[in-house]
Amino acid sequence: MAGARPVVLVLHGLEGSSQSHDVRGLCSALNQHEFRTRVMNYRGCSGEDNRLSRTYHAGETNDLDHVIRWLHLHNSNVPLFAVGYSLDGNMRLKLLGQKDPEIPLAAAVSVPFELSQCASRLEKGLSKVYQHWLIGSMKKTAIRNTDQHDTGLDIPALLKTRTFRELDNLGTPPRIP
Repeated sequence: MAGARPVVLVLHGLEGSSQSHDVRGLCSALNQHEFRTRVMNYRGCSGEDNRLSRTYHAGETNDLDHVIRWLHLHNSNVPLFAVGYSLDGNMRLKLLGQKDPEIPLAAAVSVPFELSQCASRLEKGLSKVYQHWLIGSMKKTAIRNTDQHDTGLDIPALLKTRTFRELDNLGTPPRIP
């Protein structure tokens, strides 16, 4: 593996994917500078159906830990880095604090460190537009997952939600992002 190019794991933000504009732009720039890039799509975010009833949320770092360990195992002789956007940057930093890092070098972009404060901010001004889009996308993801698996999620109540707090009050974080 002498001379092998370093690997950067790129983590999209909430309801994003490997096809998100910011992710594709970063991967392109990194590739031009001789880095290899890998993107992790969280459960339900790749455009493919989620095979399990559980999906991702801010407190769930097991999938990310698995991917990082896999990358380390298959790229042990090259430097590994990780870049996470928004909520996924938060999750990367959370994982760094939980375990000995397989990828000790990480960048986190626009990270919501205090999720409750961020939820409050999204309920105000023009941020409501972004919240509306995120909530709508999360509802679609949750409904699609409930159609495939018995998640126990109250769909009529879900459809009435307008804020992250309302989603949290439904007990959705373990079920949807």
